Amino acid sequence: MKLYRLATLGYIAVAGMLLVSCSKETPRQEKKPNETTKPAVQPETPKIPGEAHVAVATPGGLEAALKGEDLAKLTKLVVRSGTLNQKDLDYVTKSLKIQEIDLSAATLSLGEQDKGFDSNSTLKKITAPANIEKTQKAWFSNTLATELVFPGDKLKSFGGAVYNEKLKSIVLPNSVEELGVAAFANSNFETITLSTSLKSIPAEAFKGCRRLTKLTIPASVAEIKDNVFAACAKLKEIVFLCPAPKFTASELDENAFEGYDFTSLEPKITVPKGTKADYLKALGWGPKARSAQWFVEAE
Repeated sequence: MKLYRLATLGYIAVAGMLLVSCSKETPRQEKKPNETTKPAVQPETPKIPGEAHVAVATPGGLEAALKGEDLAKLTKLVVRSGTLNQKDLDYVTKSLKIQEIDLSAATLSLGEQDKGFDSNSTLKKITAPANIEKTQKAWFSNTLATELVFPGDKLKSFGGAVYNEKLKSIVLPNSVEELGVAAFANSNFETITLSTSLKSIPAEAFKGCRRLTKLTIPASVAEIKDNVFAACAKLKEIVFLCPAPKFTASELDENAFEGYDFTSLEPKITVPKGTKADYLKALGWGPKARSAQWFVEAE
């Protein structure tokens, strides 16, 4: 009987200890029915004065997308999404006084006869859509922009950029395979970086580029047409990285160097090692031709 009483007292003591321990634990919170956890609210990015980021719902809807913005103080426009047409670009040129436009995340819907940014006098930097595949010469010509950017790797055909008085340099993405006729003609370019995928150079491509001093022709080029270097008054160095291309003459039998002043410029024209004879032959010149002396082979 005494043993029974001792065991009972032992059980009661242990139970008491367990009750005390449980009372010290943090009580469990039961989730109420239909209760959801609210996500943390991210602070809104401070708006940069003079800058607007918009989404264009439909082509022609840029003006509506800018409703509520202080257009008088607007200097930079970023189109986050949507498609712009000529109506939108006319609105940019005629109604806005912005200095920069970023269309890298947008799309352009323009026809061959549309003029794009032609005659825009306020934009200093134009960033084209990253998904653009083809441009016409008028779209990015006759502006006062100092910077023209083509992001991405979708652009295959570049129509050109001419009569941009303040644009000194241009870099084409390496996806570009073809250029429009006279793509850079009569411009103030000091440097032009061509695509490493370029297949041919069209007639008058650099004609009248009076400030261009050096030009590198990529290894991918297989054909060069007529009057390409005509009236390039400062082009003293030309580097050909390609094997001798086909020099296609015009109906007047003019080749790429027609109108190029060898005598005044005394240029250095570098061709790949072992190809000088091939170049002269492709141009229809003999080894003793007057212009042959300016061609040298790379070491």
